[in-house]
Amino acid sequence: MSISIQGLSYRYGSRMALDGVDIDVASGNVAALLGSNGAGKSTLFKILCGLLRPVQGSVRVNGSALPQARASIGYVAQKFGLYEDLTVEQNIRFFAQAYGMDSKTVSERTVELMNRFELTPRRKDRAGALSQGWKQRLAFASSLAHRPAVLLLDEVTAGLDPDARQYVWEVIRAEADRGVTVLLSTHHMDEAGRCDSSIWLKEGRRQ
Repeated sequence: MSISIQGLSYRYGSRMALDGVDIDVASGNVAALLGSNGAGKSTLFKILCGLLRPVQGSVRVNGSALPQARASIGYVAQKFGLYEDLTVEQNIRFFAQAYGMDSKTVSERTVELMNRFELTPRRKDRAGALSQGWKQRLAFASSLAHRPAVLLLDEVTAGLDPDARQYVWEVIRAEADRGVTVLLSTHHMDEAGRCDSSIWLKEGRRQ
């Protein structure tokens, strides 16, 4: 299993945000993470990204435990989280360098991703000046700079127009075809239906 979570628990004070959650997602699969606000989805993503430490349970990603597994994970959020004062090219280069690539590989990977996501004509544009759809393309390009084995997507289609949403799904399926495991948080049942499996959380528990 590319994502293997056993008995995962986390609490905020006296409130259990996650309570004994078990999740397994195989390599190359796209899994929808569903649940109302407060169900524990964001907490789960924060643990997988290494921002929170669980109080109980085990998490293995691509065969490694956290925090070592962090290098195998790419993350894209609903809210644009890149550097708006940097250009498109500078953002991609920054994230490639952050994973320890040598300068030649960084340059090659940056060009490759700008071409793939059709960002080359916008390479000198500041990220903050892009439309939401183009910002999301840049976010995907930056998250894939280090060729992650697992891709975490948190409400990535929220607020996008239909064409931009379809483009996101083309990227998701292309990555899954490469063997990347995708865990997608969404409120859209039509999107959940396009996934290989669904994971429901309610009040911190797997349903």
